[in-house]
Amino acid sequence: MRVTEYILYAAILLAVIQSGQAQQPSQEVNRSPAKKTDSSLLSPKMSTEQRERMVARVRSFADRILDFQDDRTKIIALADLANLLWRDDEPFARQLFQKALDLCIPKTEGALPESKQTARLLTSLRHQVIARIAKCDAGWAQRLIETNASSNGKDTDIAARTQSYLTAALSIFNDKPSKAAEFAERSLDHGIVKSMLYALNYFLGDLHSKDETLANALFIEILDRLVAEPAVDANDLLLLGTYVFTSPTFDNPAKHGSIQWVLVDQLPVINISADRPGVKPAIVRAYLDSAIKILTRPVSDLKQRQLYYVAAYQLLPKAQQFAPDRVPELAEAMRALTPDIPQSLTQESTYTILRRTGPLALDEEMRDINNISDEQRSQVRYLALAHSLWQRGEFYDARAIAAKIKYPSTRTQLMTLIDFGEAAKLIERGETTLAEEKAAKLSAGVERAVLWLGIARARAEEGDIQRASEAINFALSTARQVDDARRPFLILSASAQLAHFDPVITGPTLTEAIREFNAQKADSLARVQWSQSIVIAGLQRDFPLKVKGIEYGFDHNMPALITADLEGTLAQVSNLKSEQQLAQGLLAIAKALLK
Repeated sequence: MRVTEYILYAAILLAVIQSGQAQQPSQEVNRSPAKKTDSSLLSPKMSTEQRERMVARVRSFADRILDFQDDRTKIIALADLANLLWRDDEPFARQLFQKALDLCIPKTEGALPESKQTARLLTSLRHQVIARIAKCDAGWAQRLIETNASSNGKDTDIAARTQSYLTAALSIFNDKPSKAAEFAERSLDHGIVKSMLYALNYFLGDLHSKDETLANALFIEILDRLVAEPAVDANDLLLLGTYVFTSPTFDNPAKHGSIQWVLVDQLPVINISADRPGVKPAIVRAYLDSAIKILTRPVSDLKQRQLYYVAAYQLLPKAQQFAPDRVPELAEAMRALTPDIPQSLTQESTYTILRRTGPLALDEEMRDINNISDEQRSQVRYLALAHSLWQRGEFYDARAIAAKIKYPSTRTQLMTLIDFGEAAKLIERGETTLAEEKAAKLSAGVERAVLWLGIARARAEEGDIQRASEAINFALSTARQVDDARRPFLILSASAQLAHFDPVITGPTLTEAIREFNAQKADSLARVQWSQSIVIAGLQRDFPLKVKGIEYGFDHNMPALITADLEGTLAQVSNLKSEQQLAQGLLAIAKALLK
């Protein structure tokens, strides 16, 4: 398993859009001139008076948000609105931030499970508010954290303080890397919080891309804190090792942010068997010194003893290269662990997977699978292999493997996703006609709707408005047949495409999208994922529904819509019943107005 790292144009509809129906009328539409928003109001060069009007309009959104019933949505929306207004109206933004903070204080105290759960939620929300404050006023954010004013008013929770600092560090990283590094270091004041280690490691890699000196200093500090821990998980040690080492399977070994997990004798282990280029020898030495201090300690947990041995096995050749004087200690630690581990872990062949530089050749994979007698296990391997081929764009081979899946519905779903992936690649390469042929053959579903949206954008970009219009029609017709909460997002995306040159049709399409949003349950909208999952015997593989230039949320689609008709779009968005969707819509409009 690998952890890795994520304008529009449009078309004219040839028919009137009818409420939620797939069929299209044949009569011509009598179009009146569109009421287009004054572009100067949305220009970065708008006059001071125009800017003030836009700011006043955005300020008015606060009243609507303050009326929300759901505190979680209200708190985050207020903080996001404050963040957007900070540049133009700092005093008002501070008031909004303070209101959000005040809402993070529990209204009642008690030992009931509900009260504790609410307190935990409010503490988490407070971290998120402070992270947004940090973008605007890092000093204020630091004071809030240091007051130890957690949601229950006491803050004996070290993890909460750590999370606040680390969340704030991640939020200000792009604009204030030095301050972000300081916040990350402060998160270590009370030691390593295991639940935060992945976020800390992620931040470390990003910081390295901006300021290697700062990143190296933080890395040394983290190592010191890890060594001071009484017990260290071997994979936590290997996780930090990804700062100086990496997996041999990665195409760009110098790039941070990727982690490869492998199974070594059924033990899940992070692979750091390859050197990361460009790392200073002193930093590598510092890591090895810390690792050897940890790995030479007594450890009682049987599984950890096995993992310590595997970690030491990976680091032994590194020590021979960068710290030869420490090799005897590490070798002795491995010998001491040997009596309590399976004999297979002492065999060189067990570690072949660590040295693999890429996936097995297809014929090798097939030989392995054919040797599996258990049908369910072989089906799991077929799914994993088809997914791997899909990710690499090897659709012909993926299709051949998918044909071996014995479960009919799963096989059909997988074939559809392979066709989708192939068509998406065709759009990306500019082979739009071939993509149209693929999309036309797909059965009605979200994959087909997404493809037609991508084809419409591509045709409009080519200047072929007629074909773009046809694609939008197909996209809308298919979207109306999607029987889940993704339907309104698809229609919203179509309306944004139309907004570029046909605001008259944009209005009815946006109205339809809002109506569809209101027909969905709020929790269904919150769970929307733009990927399709296939599961066989507990193995899940996700297939992202990504097509060049297509996004589905309010943030991406509002700019085109308010450019076409600000007042009409705002009126439609205001009709949203779900507070979460309404917040997203208002904030997207605010962001576009104040850009």
